[in-house]
Amino acid sequence: MPFSARTYAAVFFAMLIPASGTVLAQPVYNKADSLAFEKRLISIDESIDKQKYKEALHLANEALLFSRQKKTLYGEAWSLIKINEAEINQEHYSTIQSSPLFIVQAGKQLGNKQITGIGYLQAAQLKMYGNKPAEAELLFEKSLQ
Repeated sequence: MPFSARTYAAVFFAMLIPASGTVLAQPVYNKADSLAFEKRLISIDESIDKQKYKEALHLANEALLFSRQKKTLYGEAWSLIKINEAEINQEHYSTIQSSPLFIVQAGKQLGNKQITGIGYLQAAQLKMYGNKPAEAELLFEKSLQ
């Protein structure tokens, strides 16, 4: 007697479950990674506070690479925020034209109002420094919502 399609499907999916009891997709980002990332953010902030912008950019780019390797949108957004902060402090506006919009979208996707607000704030700063005060004002208002 031939097996039904349902039986074949059950056997197929049963073969996908490893015999050792481990799950197929384990998280690539754990608590130790989170602590390491937060320490990096603190180091970046300290460098920015000391006006060591090259150092801050180096650390922030490392954090960005780390976040992308670990596939964490939260880390990617914060890394870009810190990169932008260092670039804005050095008046290097042309290097950050698109990342504030990515930050806003990441913040919305994560449901993180702080990230979203900072993205709008940085976009507003770019408009302000680009002599577009009306556009800047709208973005500043959005950053406060």
